[in-house]
Amino acid sequence: MKRAHSMPVPSAALPQPQAAFRAPGVRFEVYRAKACGTSRWESAALRDIVLQARESYDVYGKRPRCDAFDDKSAIYLVRDEYVHATTAGPTAMTSWFSNRFVPNAGEPRGAAELDICRVGARTAEELLRKQRFGDSSTFLEHIVSYSRMCKIGPNPVAAGRDARLAGSAQRHPHSAACFALTCEQFARDYLDGREHGFRYITGLIRNDLIENALTVRNGGRTVRPAFTSATRMLGVPRTSMRLDRKAYTYDFPGYFLSHAHLYRLMLRLIRTRAITDETLLGTLGVPTRHFLQGDARTALRPILARLSAITTATGRLPGTTLTGEEVRALIDRFVPDGPELKINPLPSWRRSIQRLVSALHIQEDLPTATTS
Repeated sequence: MKRAHSMPVPSAALPQPQAAFRAPGVRFEVYRAKACGTSRWESAALRDIVLQARESYDVYGKRPRCDAFDDKSAIYLVRDEYVHATTAGPTAMTSWFSNRFVPNAGEPRGAAELDICRVGARTAEELLRKQRFGDSSTFLEHIVSYSRMCKIGPNPVAAGRDARLAGSAQRHPHSAACFALTCEQFARDYLDGREHGFRYITGLIRNDLIENALTVRNGGRTVRPAFTSATRMLGVPRTSMRLDRKAYTYDFPGYFLSHAHLYRLMLRLIRTRAITDETLLGTLGVPTRHFLQGDARTALRPILARLSAITTATGRLPGTTLTGEEVRALIDRFVPDGPELKINPLPSWRRSIQRLVSALHIQEDLPTATTS
């Protein structure tokens, strides 16, 4: 989950929020940008903000702003507003957070998660179906998945105000709360007190994202949403599940591969002269010293969007006898996946969201708007 920095659509163009909440020092507005099962967006302004937030994925490489799963999904936005110390003094700041919930039934089939994670020759979808649904041909009706989390900001509320946050404060300070509120609103719209068939919720998410953005630590207490490893849920060895790397991995290696392990492999190839300055300058636009003088974070972060120039290459790479196919074979051998598939029974996931809302001292601020 990355941050888009440009300013979103002005609030005057927005419809009324579905709900509003407060927590100490911050106010939240929750919007459903699009309902399940329809291609129609609630408003052009909300659609524009979602698509603007999705620009943040460009850090990993160019990806379409919309995809085929949007039509059957519920898509939510949360705007927060708070005062923070900046270079211009105490300043009202605002951020946006987006999250999508994809029913696995319907077209396109699934959510590009259970079917691209494998244990040997079997997909996670096959394992989950066999263990929890038997021979049911309609089991996908019982699964919903979250995906495409992204955000905008923070930015000053006042247009044109030149105010920048310093250091770690530049990061979205309320990601966990915004995530919890998108989940809370989805539950209100489609789960609580309603007839529905959902039994499990899944997500393909990096553990560093969970720890750094979606976990709350307060007074020695740690609270996070339920993110149970699919390997634990399915009773298979933790290292046995892998992404089908023909799906997305080599097009977007900066997200789908472990940064630490990829960095170590690059160092090994540089130090053994298997790849050279010519190789890296011709593919990534950086010399070998870019890797030798940094660490995994500082070396990879500036070039995440360009890594696919190596990982998707065919034939011999410049300045080396290595081919793109051989590099992918080395990655398959030495570099594990970045994200991990999570599967949670819906009741325990719902309780975890309620615990997170409580731990953040979030209270409803306005009556929920009537929705269809």
